[in-house]
Amino acid sequence: MTYPPAVELWIWLVLMVGTPLVGATAAAVIRWRARRSIASQVRRTPLCAIGAITDNTRGPVAVHGTTRALATLHAPVATVPVIGFRLTIQFDDPGGREASSRPQSLDLSQIVEFDLVDATGTLRVMGHPVALLAAPREVDPATLAVTLTRPDVERLVQQQGFSVVDLVAGRNLRAVERLLLPDTEVYVLGQPRREIDSSGGGAGYRAPPTRLWLEAPRGTALIVADCQRDLLLQQIQRLAG
Repeated sequence: MTYPPAVELWIWLVLMVGTPLVGATAAAVIRWRARRSIASQVRRTPLCAIGAITDNTRGPVAVHGTTRALATLHAPVATVPVIGFRLTIQFDDPGGREASSRPQSLDLSQIVEFDLVDATGTLRVMGHPVALLAAPREVDPATLAVTLTRPDVERLVQQQGFSVVDLVAGRNLRAVERLLLPDTEVYVLGQPRREIDSSGGGAGYRAPPTRLWLEAPRGTALIVADCQRDLLLQQIQRLAG
């Protein structure tokens, strides 16, 4: 199933941000459609060795490789060095009777550029926008409450239009954290692009050095998963089935 670029961008936005923008039921439907769209994109995108990507390669490609960190972040809950993280928080809006509480969710995500390496070469992966489909790690509510008091996490919450008070006051607070770790085998789906590498050596302006990048396909996001393609499809199908 495919959508016009503007619609796909809206789908990705709701998938990544959660329900503050629309009602809970509408967000659930959009997330279901987004997962179906991701599954379709994964199925139709060919796997490709990095060394086989040329200037004539058209359309998105998928690559299996190993992450190499250029810089790291600190995961909010696990507090370990990571290339990227997603902390998805869900709670019931306390504004009203319990029976009519509205489920809310927000997605705190950050990722930095990293290198992807396989036996045939190296490419650089853009840090935004990215759909990080890593294994979820359940977060203990007490640990989450402490995490939310950290200034860096509080800033991310505020960027989503919430306050820490909103979350702590919410009913049924729960969260999962997904991590993109250095030196980890991953599946990445994106659009290849080659550009001049101003930091490298070479033969001067007649033959300047270039770098191969993977960026988000038009209207969607890069897909980065910490599993092989077939397992990723199985996981998506379970969620969207």
